[in-house]
This record gives sequence, structure tokens and C-alpha cells, in this order.
Amino acid sequence: MGTARSGDSELIRLSAIDYITGEVLINNLVKPDQPMQHLNTKWSGVTWDQMNEAISEKTTLKGKASHYVKKPKEDMY
Repeated sequence: MGTARSGDSELIRLSAIDYITGEVLINNLVKPDQPMQHLNTKWSGVTWDQMNEAISEKTTLKGKASHYVKKPKEDMY
């Protein structure tokens, strides 16, 4: 989670790992919907360079995760 200029938390990375196998199911940056104050790099691991590169290469998810995942459990397995 990053912090928007408004002070609200903003989703910046979506990750899910299978508890049993350790397989990475998803690990993508999410393009923020709002102007960002900071990315909380110390905790999120996301730097401005990584976010800007992912945005320019169009490899980010857009918007909120719930917009893409209607049935999270079924979609991951």
C-alpha cells in the first residue's frame, strides 16, 4: 500500500502465493488511481523507478483489484 496525497491508502501491488506449494499466483504493480505522496518503499518494496517503468511499459493492473477479480478464489485456482 502506498499513500495518496490525500492521505488515503492506495493499492500499489497485488500479490498472492499458494500456501501449500509456494507458487506465485499473481505479483503485479497496480497503477494508482490518485496522485501519490509516497509508495512506502520500506514496506511495499516498490520504488518510484519500478512504478514508472511498469506504467510506461503498460504492465500494471489498472484500478482496484475488485474490478478485475469477481470470484477471487475461483479465479486463482
